[in-house]
Amino acid sequence: MRIIAAIVGQSNEVGSGVASDFTPAYGCPMRDPVGPNGSTARSMWPYLSEMLGRKGIWFTVKNTAVGSTSAAHSWCGYIRTWSSGVLVAVGSYVLSGGKTWKCTGASTTVNASTVTPAAGLQADGVTWSELGASLGTDTVGLLSESNPRFDPNGYISTAFNSITGAVGYDEKWCFISIGQGDKTMGTVRADYAAALINITNYMLSRGVKVAIGFTCAGNTAGLDAWYQSELIPGWSDAVVNFNGNSSVIRGANLRIALGPLVTSPATGPGVQSDNLHMNDAAYKLASEAWRDALLAGGW
Repeated sequence: MRIIAAIVGQSNEVGSGVASDFTPAYGCPMRDPVGPNGSTARSMWPYLSEMLGRKGIWFTVKNTAVGSTSAAHSWCGYIRTWSSGVLVAVGSYVLSGGKTWKCTGASTTVNASTVTPAAGLQADGVTWSELGASLGTDTVGLLSESNPRFDPNGYISTAFNSITGAVGYDEKWCFISIGQGDKTMGTVRADYAAALINITNYMLSRGVKVAIGFTCAGNTAGLDAWYQSELIPGWSDAVVNFNGNSSVIRGANLRIALGPLVTSPATGPGVQSDNLHMNDAAYKLASEAWRDALLAGGW
């Protein structure tokens, strides 16, 4: 069996460990950075490829994850009415003055927009592009593929295009593992579930199978509480939505599989001093969690 997968994720999925990893003996030869977006730090994917190779599966990855992104706001797209203080990231849409605006630049990962949108860079650090008079489809809420504003940054189409032309594979997959950026943007349960469903449906309609997973724990203020109240229930809703669909499986929920992760442990799994990114011991466990989820899903 030969399988290729594209990744919908953020910096933990890009690879934010310490020492780069590689497949030493089994499976598809893979070494960090795993292109096109992987970093030189450790990711989950080489060790996962090795373990699947031991099971007779030739597995390779197109690492199309993008750091500091939200499934709802960065990948699918979300329209809101502008008000002072609204949080925006690259790709955010707002309605203001009868027009639709798109954030095309921000001085920080997520910016509080305090200046009424106008074309170009504003004093609050946000750069806006005017998209013209608002369309009838420019209504507040999460976007699906039927909306012309869907996929504001082209991340979803890029993930699909990274594998669509690959030849010699028995199956093509998309792995979803994301969540920290959705807490930052305040994505609620229903919108998070809908974002995962919309991404999955996009891939399914193009012949790509999907494993719906969830990213790891973190220790920044309020993160885990948001996971428990909004994002993990939303993830579960999305998984249940595809019950009975043989082309969708439950991916690794790293928050559940790895549990809470302490910050900067002397030994063993944890997150690094930034309270967000896994250390190498945690990455090893994350790879194993993905192996277990894929095998449980029928691989």
